[in-house]
Amino acid sequence: MKRFILGLIIFLAKILLKIRYRVSYKGFDTVKKELKGSKKGILFLANHPAVIVDPLITSIPLIENFQTRPLVIEYMYYNPAFHGVMKLIGALPIPNFSTSFNVIKVERAKKSMNEIHQALNKGESFLIYPSGTTKVTGREILGGAFAVANIIQENQDLHICCIRTEGLWGSAFSRALTNGDSVDLQSVFTKAFWTTLKNLIFFVPKRNITCTYELVDKTFPYKGAKNEINEYLENWFNRPYEDFPKKEEPIQLVSYSAYGIELPQIQPAKEESIDTSDLSKELQDDVLEKIALLSKRPKSEIKLSHKLSEDLGLDSLDMAELLAFLEERFDVSGIVPGDLTSVTRVLLVASHKFTRKEEKEPEWNLKSWNKKKKQKRLFLQEGKTIIEVFFKQCDDHLFRVVAADTVSGIWRYIGIKLAVILLSEKLPKLPGTRVGILMPATMITQVLILALQLAKKTPVMINWTTGAKHLSTVIDAAQIKSVITSWAFIDNLDNVDFSPIQNIVTILEEVKIEISLRKKLKGLFLALLPTNILKQFSSFDGLKDVKPQDEAVLLFTSGTESLPKGVPLTHYNILQDQRATIQCLSLYSDDILLSNLPPFHSFGFTVTGIMPILIGMKTVFYPNPTEAKRIAKGIGRWKPSILCSAPTFLKNILLAADQKSCASLRLIVSGAEKAPEELFHIIQDRCPQVTFAEGYGITECSPVLTVNADGSEGKGVGKAINGTFVQVVNPENHEESIPDGHTGLILVYGPQVFSGYLNKSITSPFVEKEGIFWYNTGDLGFLDNEKNLHLCGRLKRFIKIGGEMLSIGAVEDAIQKEFFQDTSSIPLFAVVSYSDEMSRPQLVLFSTKTLDLGLVNTKIRKQGLSNLVKISRIYQVEEIPMTATGKTAWRLLEQKLAYILEKEKGL
Repeated sequence: MKRFILGLIIFLAKILLKIRYRVSYKGFDTVKKELKGSKKGILFLANHPAVIVDPLITSIPLIENFQTRPLVIEYMYYNPAFHGVMKLIGALPIPNFSTSFNVIKVERAKKSMNEIHQALNKGESFLIYPSGTTKVTGREILGGAFAVANIIQENQDLHICCIRTEGLWGSAFSRALTNGDSVDLQSVFTKAFWTTLKNLIFFVPKRNITCTYELVDKTFPYKGAKNEINEYLENWFNRPYEDFPKKEEPIQLVSYSAYGIELPQIQPAKEESIDTSDLSKELQDDVLEKIALLSKRPKSEIKLSHKLSEDLGLDSLDMAELLAFLEERFDVSGIVPGDLTSVTRVLLVASHKFTRKEEKEPEWNLKSWNKKKKQKRLFLQEGKTIIEVFFKQCDDHLFRVVAADTVSGIWRYIGIKLAVILLSEKLPKLPGTRVGILMPATMITQVLILALQLAKKTPVMINWTTGAKHLSTVIDAAQIKSVITSWAFIDNLDNVDFSPIQNIVTILEEVKIEISLRKKLKGLFLALLPTNILKQFSSFDGLKDVKPQDEAVLLFTSGTESLPKGVPLTHYNILQDQRATIQCLSLYSDDILLSNLPPFHSFGFTVTGIMPILIGMKTVFYPNPTEAKRIAKGIGRWKPSILCSAPTFLKNILLAADQKSCASLRLIVSGAEKAPEELFHIIQDRCPQVTFAEGYGITECSPVLTVNADGSEGKGVGKAINGTFVQVVNPENHEESIPDGHTGLILVYGPQVFSGYLNKSITSPFVEKEGIFWYNTGDLGFLDNEKNLHLCGRLKRFIKIGGEMLSIGAVEDAIQKEFFQDTSSIPLFAVVSYSDEMSRPQLVLFSTKTLDLGLVNTKIRKQGLSNLVKISRIYQVEEIPMTATGKTAWRLLEQKLAYILEKEKGL
């Protein structure tokens, strides 16, 4: 049956190819005859002039005669349009290292290489493209590609056959028309469809293709190094073009019309140059020395015009190391390995003169999204668990549009419910009662959360921004045996150390692609059923067996001040907090929320993540809160009325926007840290019509505690939400209550407060008073005469000098006014305290500017601070470290200070 289906697919493919292409195969019969009866493994090595078409032309005779298995880039292998065929022909997926480089990709590449070695030893054959990508010029360039060389060096006893496809350079499927940029397959297929119809199918002008097959001769360097093997293959692939001016395949353009000449447009060549006169000699030397080291050449031989791969032989490992060097040495961000094409480009990147071309978002049909709704106040459905509330919401609004993101488009409740049901049947197979989720702010992340809860597993939201030590702590503390993530996400994470989880990762695309049509039809039937009927099925035990006090999610603190602490939150904690929060904010059925906070952040998990899905408020997800320009454009496109985020992100987004694009906003909600005065001014300038609401919350409290709903000045972060109690006590004994208007330690009590940390070694965060266990927030503040809470800072950010409690935050405010008045999207300085050998508190200023110590102390006294306040040291740094949620990473600064002080002692 398998052979019949494969034969039918090949037959149809040949018919489709004949519409546009006239293919002749040279040397194949000879190769077939010579390899007949051989039990050795075979490597078919092909050039790669175009996507889709040349692999199809090349592989058809190989699959028919040798059952050859092609190596396919993973995003293509798991594409639903191709995956069935990929499995049928035994294709082997490999990671794409041109987009990013991380240990998960390396680990998967190793597994693929091991499978190739074993299969070759059994006499199987593989089709591999040595360059690893479609060619960007008329020449096939292997540069520093190493996969084929590694395979040959590990498998000496095999046949090698080279394949050259000619005539596709100039096709719409090649990069000849895009000047080296990737091909937009959607537009190419659309163009091909209309071209075929216009020419009545049978009269489409034909493109002549020649496919040459040839076994390598004795001159092939079987035992040679990578560069020797690559040089041989490059020479063979480019051999017919030696007499052409550029020694490369000329562009061949074929008309799109049988009724006249209709040739495609070729994008003009982009010349990239750089004026080195304004670059520091230090920068140039550092970059050239690094490139010389990687290419194993003298620095004097490195030219600006050199291509890193073609001329200098750098491979994907070298590119990853070069990118890490640029990030660390020159504070470069947002660059992928594929951007590093030449020495000139590297200098542009290092000097921050290179701007990546913005990725175009798909053009979704927004008719259903923009459909007006009758305005009704939103509320949370009855239900004891999150999954129960979600299913009841689906009962009432099954076909309502409720969410969207920039990757998967627009979602209705029926689609979300179906996805949750389908994945909940797959996820129980994952080991462990807790499953890690390594995903950004997208709709599919919310689906995974709900699907795990339906499968009676606890989602553990994993922070990928804080390094391997954080990951190890999370994995060990939560006893996680499986982490689910997506290639669409992982493929864009470069130089992130995933070593603690590299062997327990499950890829979402691989799970989804294995869901059969029968399962999908069954899932659709179930998705149409109401909750009370679904509860009768054993596969929906997660709707009836889960209790309110069971874990709904496990979050981990960011570790800005200490190692991450596990915070288990129950369904009861979260739902009670959300019900009270919704009562404070006026949320309506015609509102649209723009969500961008990562789901490992408590604010991002609840307020901008799961809550809008549960109450039926349309939400558009943007996965990266630091992409201010992209989000600002998204506001103009999706027309949100509500924007929630941390102050740092809000400031950057609004600065990237203008009044016109912000016209749809009516409410901005700020949380995670105290909103700076500057944010109020930006809001007034960009969107004066907006109501600004500031809230106060903590991960351990699900997270909302207080809300200043109307943003009234002088009311701080507002009153406690319903059911929540706040008191201010003496920070030294935790017993004595502090009168209104006076600063003290903030304690809270309420149904949203968790029951204790997962890490049993951590000291209890609760203070018992009259039989009630109050949560010690570690924050300082005061209540005014209307019981509004005002924050003054973290207790850890206060020091006691001369019997007085002095705020480090107040010192920073003074420094800000005197030396850092310019608007910036990132923190430019920070003040950290430590105790000297006499146990006296000392203040240290980390600054990105050169500042004089005496002048700083003089200026801050002019700001009205006590004479006891004094900066003892200033250290200039390139940047102030931040967390993914927009906060200053205090723990990293303290570690840096400790290292500096220890080093000074050694001297």
